[in-house]
Amino acid sequence: MTIVATPTSTTTAVGAGAEMATIHSAFRRELRLAPALIRSVEHGDRLRAGIVSNHLDLLDRFLHHHHTIEDTMVWPTLLDRVPAEITPIVELMETQHETVADLLTRTDALRTKWRTDADGSRVARLATVYTHLHDALVEHLDAEERHVMPLVEACMTQTEWATIGKAARNNHFAKCAVETALFDALGKRTGLSVAELIGGRVRDRLPVAWTLASGDTASDIA
Repeated sequence: MTIVATPTSTTTAVGAGAEMATIHSAFRRELRLAPALIRSVEHGDRLRAGIVSNHLDLLDRFLHHHHTIEDTMVWPTLLDRVPAEITPIVELMETQHETVADLLTRTDALRTKWRTDADGSRVARLATVYTHLHDALVEHLDAEERHVMPLVEACMTQTEWATIGKAARNNHFAKCAVETALFDALGKRTGLSVAELIGGRVRDRLPVAWTLASGDTASDIA
């Protein structure tokens, strides 16, 4: 199939697919682990429920931010440049994004209630929704990597891709969660601790600050 529209620069976004696959691997891993993580919280353990909820909220927010960038910066560019017969692929991506967004709305509603009371009766339902979210997202990510990222590398410039990366980097808190997950995955693969991966341990102990967001940003800051 021939690409009929070309980017304005001869330097295309080669390597974008590998970058996206790295981000996707974190989503796959963390959402695969989410149901078991939820089930590990004992009934009434509000402290643990709050910690797990914060982790999942950060993950969900990053996923939403990631898809928002694609919706506003990637799909419009591709629809403008790829031939008409490829348009259904982009439309499929948009439809799958809507499915994921609906599931994120459900996880947020259920998680918000669970974090306040750690009611064990909510656990199975919340874990099931996260299982559905994982399955829907994996289907989407597989299709995106197989069908869309080659188009991105062929039709978008390095400058355009860098602009998208800059927009993603503005979400510092969410990227921190994904970075931690990636370090953890790399450590398990190599058999090294995260400390060894980033240069070696410099101390044996650190003071820990337990920061549990209440949902009221102004109150938390105060």
